[in-house]
Amino acid sequence: MGQKAADFELLGMDGKVHTMSEYEGKARVINFWGTYCPPCVREMPALQAQWEKWSSQGVEIIGINVGENKMTVENFVAQTGVQFPILMDPKRDAVASFGVGPMPTTFFVSASGKIDHIRIGELDLNTLDKQIEQLVNAK
Repeated sequence: MGQKAADFELLGMDGKVHTMSEYEGKARVINFWGTYCPPCVREMPALQAQWEKWSSQGVEIIGINVGENKMTVENFVAQTGVQFPILMDPKRDAVASFGVGPMPTTFFVSASGKIDHIRIGELDLNTLDKQIEQLVNAK
């Protein structure tokens, strides 16, 4: 905790390359996931709900898909209605730089870019809400 979050350069579902630095000044919830991971799939509605609640308050939720192809991820996003940014990590570069082991793993990063909390395992709506609230209040 407290160390600066790793940078990344990943292609998003929007066709653009995204980096950590473009989210400077915003609290970030960075979720590493895959469609092959049942807990990852189960927590998506909670992440979407929290994105809807907090995005107007400068919180960015970013899903980083680990190791899957674009079509698989596009189909999943279309089926679930996820609207927050989804980035692709096909070579697992971001996984390596963040030191992600089991999935899902979620990093809560303050507006200053420091890792505030790391959660390994499935998040429910209440836990997610409390963690984001702490992030917002820590600004």
